[in-house]
Amino acid sequence: MPRAPAHPAVRQRAKELADAHPALADVLVKLAEGIPVEGMEAFAPVLAERMELLLDYIPPGGIVLTCDPERVRARAQELVKTSQEFLEASWANAA
Repeated sequence: MPRAPAHPAVRQRAKELADAHPALADVLVKLAEGIPVEGMEAFAPVLAERMELLLDYIPPGGIVLTCDPERVRARAQELVKTSQEFLEASWANAA
């Protein structure tokens, strides 16, 4: 798989998080090395300096269409699960 053109600050943050959260290190080390992994978008809120929603750019009354709503639903559920695992790992590390 080709390396991701991740911003150096994002890669550094992934390295720091990998050191702080050993349970998530497999994924975070790859991201720190610029290697894309399945589900990496779930880490965006903790890796990026700030997040903007796509929906913020859609004008009032705008329409969003999905080509595969079931796939979107399934992916959203996976993202929620991954986010929950990250949160639990954070709390476990803090304890």
